Amino acid sequence: MTKKFDARNAEKSRAVCEAMAERADTGKRFLTERERQILDMWPRFEDGDYVWFGDIAKLPTHGAISVEAIEFTAGKVHVKDAEDGDWNTSMRATRPLKRPAQSAKALVGVVVDE
Repeated sequence: MTKKFDARNAEKSRAVCEAMAERADTGKRFLTERERQILDMWPRFEDGDYVWFGDIAKLPTHGAISVEAIEFTAGKVHVKDAEDGDWNTSMRATRPLKRPAQSAKALVGVVVDE
């Protein structure tokens, strides 16, 4: 048991040291496997940009929401707003989200500097 534990720790330690050396050479930090999984699940816009809090996303029917929360439950991803605090306006992010036209941004009360 101890030999297996020591072998696992030695392997992990070696991998961490190699990654540290590579980061020192390039100045970049590498994502962990968990971070990669999170990014793979995170909702995106059609242009490939990640959805972030405060972004405006077009609703499938009409109008738009200001993204205030992203919820991951039971293998599903929902983008939600909290405009009135009841979380009723949400949409499932199964496909890339669309950015609204300029007129839709006014529907959610967002001031846009252009």
